[in-house]
Amino acid sequence: MMKILVADDEKLTRDGLIDSVNWQELGIDEVLSAANGAEALDIARKNAPDIVLTDVRMPRLSGIDMAVELRKLYPDTAIIFMSGYSDKEYLKAAIKLSAVSYVEKPIEIREVEDAIRDAIDLLDEKQLVERGQSMQDMEDNKHLVECLMRSQTVGEEIPIPEEFKAGASVASVILQFDRDAAPLPYDFVVGAQQEFDKYLSAYKTTSIYGQKDNRHFCLFMYGVGLTNARAKSFSARLRELYSPAGSFTMAIGSVVGNYKKAYQSYNEAVVLLQQSFYCPENSDLFAGEEEEAYQPVLVDYTRPFYDALVRKDTIECNSILAKVRAQFRMPCILLPSQARDIYYKLFMSLQRAAEHFRIVAFLGEEGDSIFDKVDSAKSIIVLDEMLRESLEEYFKLSEEESSDNSIVYAIQEFVHRNFQNESLSVKTISDHVNRSTSYVCTLFKNETGQTLNQYITKYRIDSAIEMLSDPRYKVTEIASKCGYSDVNYFGKIFKKYMGCSPTEYRGKAL
Repeated sequence: MMKILVADDEKLTRDGLIDSVNWQELGIDEVLSAANGAEALDIARKNAPDIVLTDVRMPRLSGIDMAVELRKLYPDTAIIFMSGYSDKEYLKAAIKLSAVSYVEKPIEIREVEDAIRDAIDLLDEKQLVERGQSMQDMEDNKHLVECLMRSQTVGEEIPIPEEFKAGASVASVILQFDRDAAPLPYDFVVGAQQEFDKYLSAYKTTSIYGQKDNRHFCLFMYGVGLTNARAKSFSARLRELYSPAGSFTMAIGSVVGNYKKAYQSYNEAVVLLQQSFYCPENSDLFAGEEEEAYQPVLVDYTRPFYDALVRKDTIECNSILAKVRAQFRMPCILLPSQARDIYYKLFMSLQRAAEHFRIVAFLGEEGDSIFDKVDSAKSIIVLDEMLRESLEEYFKLSEEESSDNSIVYAIQEFVHRNFQNESLSVKTISDHVNRSTSYVCTLFKNETGQTLNQYITKYRIDSAIEMLSDPRYKVTEIASKCGYSDVNYFGKIFKKYMGCSPTEYRGKAL
């Protein structure tokens, strides 16, 4: 956005000039005006104009004196002088201040427009030069940052800042943006880092920075007086500057004694980011502050959760989810993949329960989409919310599907409780529900789409599959726990359903 400030004490001249020039055609987006030099300087301080078109002789502060002060604030501002006095002293002052042009009064609009075009060309040229240099500096910084991360020697082509050599302390910072973040725009990064370094300079500290990838922006703060407490205090300003780029988690490693140990601070920040999965969104994490990390004893609630779902026990289901969530808290040394795996199994239990009751609306989610949903969750908090929402939807749809026959439900419950009993049969089930075997078989097939014997076998095989993932169980034990006293017969049934023997399946799963 290009701004120009027009300063002239003659109102007719000032207003006439503003009204006569086609500013939009010249590429000027905003036109400011002032009636004297002091007012012009005050407006310039607040608005940082790209171009100043000013009369030389004005009350309170001359155009020359105003320009001198302006140069101290904004050295790159393009200045164009206007005057009805063509003496050499004004021309000398204009040259000394590197004015773009000197326009004589009475003003000719075309001459003013030509001077403004020259000013814009000069600004564009400066910007290209500065941008090229800044981009080179960014590349150099990125190379240096990458070397510091890996504790590698920096080549002569990328010099180490003198402050590093002087024994400055160093702290690593990583900003981890949302999964779908775009690369940070060049102009945004330069502007943000210039502001941050300006802020740091008051504490005799500065930074180098580099974007590792779309999601991760890294920087190293360094200064002789840098401490952990001070590095932590800097985080608020850093978050303020980078928040416009999107939500992010920030991790700050411990302050180390010199640049040769910078990689240690970086590694701490990386570990903090791994733990951020267990934190709320937009968290700021600091090394050395957390409690001692613990290794939770994970309990597999998959089977109890499934059984509670089938019983439609809302209270028990929510109680189980609370227990699952309680296993994960900061600081947690478990990898996010371990937590995701537990939640994936719980989601699949919901899927199986929906299949069990043939809740068609809930079965719209395929296994792959559940995996994608779990894998894309940013935190354990999001995962827990997703599962609770799905659980609520399951019970809502279960009520809508209330036409399920209560006798079928009683049959399924009886199978779940007695599938380990080898004597479980259609006869014992029929006796339990007090109906004839022919009635039970016909009803079950009509309501579920499978025979009762098929259901019993499938439930036993599904249970066997779960136990095969636990190496503590021998195949013979698993067969017995699933209602098969003959391990060979169990193997034959298992292979018929799964296409391989129990032992072969375990080999693939473990």
